[in-house]
Amino acid sequence: GLIDVTSITEPSQGVHDVIIEAGDLEGVEVFEVRVVHGDRTIVLMPRPTLEVAPLIGDFDGDGNVWIFDLILFLRAFDAGEEIADLNGDMTLDINDVLVMVDAID
Repeated sequence: GLIDVTSITEPSQGVHDVIIEAGDLEGVEVFEVRVVHGDRTIVLMPRPTLEVAPLIGDFDGDGNVWIFDLILFLRAFDAGEEIADLNGDMTLDINDVLVMVDAID
């Protein structure tokens, strides 16, 4: 999924810590935070959002960036494909190569 709530703790009265981890999908998740007190429910606004962005340089989609991704990147770069524009400046150049090299695990 997009996100996983891994734990909810109450370190002190009225305080809750929620641990949220990114899942294996990318996208935007909108949360609704509700506080229930007796017969009243309060919804906190604005609703918080969490964006899970794709892993830069993960060309094969396995969640890691390594030599196979570098090969796929170089093929796309050589072919002038937009997907190889890793820094988003609409130009394929050495800066995209540097982003890819920096992304390798």
